[in-house]
Amino acid sequence: MVTLTLCWFVTLFVHAQQSPSSTSLGDAEATAFVCPMHPDYTLDIAGTCPRCGMALVRGAPFDVRDYGLQLTTEPAVVQAGKPARWRFRVFHPGTGEPILKFETVHERQYHLFVISQDMTHFRHIHPELQADGTWVIDVTLPKAGYYKVLSDFLPAGGASQFIARPLVTAGYDGDLAGDAARLVPDVETSQTVDDLTARVSYDPSPFVAGLYGHLQFVLTDTLT
Repeated sequence: MVTLTLCWFVTLFVHAQQSPSSTSLGDAEATAFVCPMHPDYTLDIAGTCPRCGMALVRGAPFDVRDYGLQLTTEPAVVQAGKPARWRFRVFHPGTGEPILKFETVHERQYHLFVISQDMTHFRHIHPELQADGTWVIDVTLPKAGYYKVLSDFLPAGGASQFIARPLVTAGYDGDLAGDAARLVPDVETSQTVDDLTARVSYDPSPFVAGLYGHLQFVLTDTLT
């Protein structure tokens, strides 16, 4: 029995936050030691997070602004079934300068999630950082449609980022409402398909509206 813990932990902040326009310059520039996994946990000295044990990094956890994120593709219009090169560039929200250094979170510096509108396609992949600060990855989408591209990263000295960008392929003639996911509630926390068992745990359990929440997914693979 080999247990593989997926490098995907979703941090949920349901409580209200200040809007970027109301964030003071002092708050935006304030730094602290923050957990890469739990941005709400901060200290004024170096240490480790009591929730996950990760080393705290120097950052700006009180700056709630989204960093600038540019997504370009080659070709410019992505075609389903054909590989395309995706490029991402990150810019500081205050200075506009490109970001060249990123912190490692769950063994990677950039986590990319690609999800189709009907949620039948999901990928968690990792672009590669180039010398000029551009992140590059080759992606082949399975079918024409509307996709959400979610970027998860922690710029050095900044705040954790989770930024969405839309992507529409060539030949898509549907509509977002018609292609919405048809989800069926599932009350089970564990499912097994062939030799794979997936389990999800909640902290706290159950979730409470307005409070911090953490999901952990564990995939168990029985190897023979």
